[in-house]
Amino acid sequence: MGRTLRAFGFLSLLSISFCIHATAQKVPGEKLPSTTVAKDEPSPTARLVAAVSGSVTSIDSTGDRTVENIADYSVTLGIGKMEDDSAFRVLCINGGKPLLTFVQSLIENLSLAGKVSNPACTGTDNASDALALQLHLHREGGSSLFQESPLLLTPALEQPDDDLQVFDGPPPAATDNDKVQIPDSPAVAESTEPLKLNSVRTQTSHASMSFPKGWTPVELPKPIHSDSPFATFDVSMTFEDSKLVTEQKLVIKKDKVEAPERAAFDKWRQESQMAQAETSIQLESTIYFPNSAFNGKTDAEKNAIELMQKASAAIEKKDFAAAEEFLKQSQAADPGHELLHEAKGDLAKARGHYDEAVKEYREELRAFPNALLEMQTLAFCQRDMGRMDDAVATLQAWMVADLDNPFPAIDLMNLYHDMHRDDLAVGVGDQAMNTLHADALRSVQFLLAYGHEQMLAGQADRAKGVLENVLNVSTDSWNVNNAAYFLSEKGVSLDRAEEILRESLKQYDVDDSDDAAGGGGTVSGDKNLLPSSWDTLGWILFQKKEIKDAEGYIRAAWRNHQDPAIGLHLAEVFLAQDKPQEALDTCKLAIASIPEKDLANAAGDPDVITIRQTIERLEKEGRKSTIKDPKAALEELRTVDAGPAGKFHGEAEYGLNYTSSTVAGFPKDFKNLEEMMDFSAIKLPADFFPPGSHATLTRDAKLKCKSTCTLTFLP
Repeated sequence: MGRTLRAFGFLSLLSISFCIHATAQKVPGEKLPSTTVAKDEPSPTARLVAAVSGSVTSIDSTGDRTVENIADYSVTLGIGKMEDDSAFRVLCINGGKPLLTFVQSLIENLSLAGKVSNPACTGTDNASDALALQLHLHREGGSSLFQESPLLLTPALEQPDDDLQVFDGPPPAATDNDKVQIPDSPAVAESTEPLKLNSVRTQTSHASMSFPKGWTPVELPKPIHSDSPFATFDVSMTFEDSKLVTEQKLVIKKDKVEAPERAAFDKWRQESQMAQAETSIQLESTIYFPNSAFNGKTDAEKNAIELMQKASAAIEKKDFAAAEEFLKQSQAADPGHELLHEAKGDLAKARGHYDEAVKEYREELRAFPNALLEMQTLAFCQRDMGRMDDAVATLQAWMVADLDNPFPAIDLMNLYHDMHRDDLAVGVGDQAMNTLHADALRSVQFLLAYGHEQMLAGQADRAKGVLENVLNVSTDSWNVNNAAYFLSEKGVSLDRAEEILRESLKQYDVDDSDDAAGGGGTVSGDKNLLPSSWDTLGWILFQKKEIKDAEGYIRAAWRNHQDPAIGLHLAEVFLAQDKPQEALDTCKLAIASIPEKDLANAAGDPDVITIRQTIERLEKEGRKSTIKDPKAALEELRTVDAGPAGKFHGEAEYGLNYTSSTVAGFPKDFKNLEEMMDFSAIKLPADFFPPGSHATLTRDAKLKCKSTCTLTFLP
């Protein structure tokens, strides 16, 4: 959603789990173990995923990582003996989409994040041959830029309970007369029965990850070696030639643990550090200041850092005199500290002394030329001063100095876009394609910016390939949404964009969960992601002339997130249905949705310009809006009836989880929990959700009660 690329902070990456439910068919005669309690019979696919997961003996992976924490692995999973592997072998022989979706579910069951492509099976022709799955795994997000989690197999030490069953979702709510009894975990229950250990006696992981030039671990964890009469567990990490190699091995020595041995077994399991095998390692890079700049090694360094933090807090409060005093004390404590000139520049910029700020940032670069990220700070300061030529020159110099990093090119394309020179922005992308190193060219954010600028410059044929590549590889829902929207703006690759976006939306739709309190399908990370994705899908359908279906998605997006671009889309839907008055009313509300503080900056936004032109045209045609006070009408749009007040009076802010059938709320102020409002009787208008949606949304709302209560959703 939106005409411009969503803003991405250099240090802020979004982690969204990409979930595809498997669709493989049951094979007659399937007899597979299971691991999770459910009241109803599990699906064949879920049982097969559990059986294969419990039989994985090894993971062998090699991969590369980009500066923005995108990783591509080649992975081979070794499959050991299963009770009945006929279903899996048939699935492997059949191949095609069932295998792809099955393997995606299997990867998630093994706690490996990412999007699978090109799975292939070996050892499927003869039942005695060893089975293996080979695949590619693309991962975005996850840890921050400063951390990395090795791609490891979670070692399975205990046998699953034969009496438990797998299912494809949360268990149905149990009544007083029909409750699901979940037994205590074997680790804590007192039992005279022996505990069976896993029949997979040896489980190994080998993961090799190559990093971009300049990235190194701060400190590698010490090797783990833990021996016992029950099993041996080993983990080790090495780093050499920009490559992190992690080895893990679990060897099970016994078939079972007898009851008298349980205490010793539980003690060893806790002390073996198996749970720490997936702990991420901390990284540093030459494009940043060293970690010591932020943590400090000596007392003087630590004191200087603490004083700079106090100065930063004072700047936030606009107490510039206090900030200056803190920086003087920091300089006295450590005159040569790596961050001192940057901190002085930040203070000067906050005061509006841009020339002084530029001077300080340049001093920082002269003193520490490897801290290339300071060039971004300098360029942004020059841009804010209106010195566009200087900002362009700084970003061009950054591009040349750091060929492993896509962000100088992204920032320069965005700068040219702001200057209304999309042709020059495309030229930057072309230059980057020829000069940046291979890892940087895998950046999804770079490809999004490049493809978008090509679209805006009238190069739709070139943009199509770039943006379709994002759709094909990205595991980030915002990236999928943006790429699909950019294609829809020009009516390009609509079928492909619709297919990928619908697949992405499946992660929010949980068919067997309509309970908001249960949290199934809840949108996490960004409250506007799902409404924005609904709007994008609706706009794709609109471009395909499927107006009625488009209206359902765009109406739901508008009810949950009043944004000018979504309002414009809904107005276009009304115009296509020959409803000019509804279109005019929606345009009035769309303008009212812009906060007062943002009106000046929004004046040049293409969507806002189109909205104002639409209002002017409709009013010239003699159309009259039914809206007298747009702000009051917008407040009314956001408000629903919450029932009789009862003992509740006044106002309170709540956090809400809501579905098409259920609303659950919790007070933001937990001082009076005994007076918590029950929202279960609230029925939201039907257009809050597209037809058939089972997603859960999260938003804040204000409860107001007199004789009756109302609930107003906050922007």
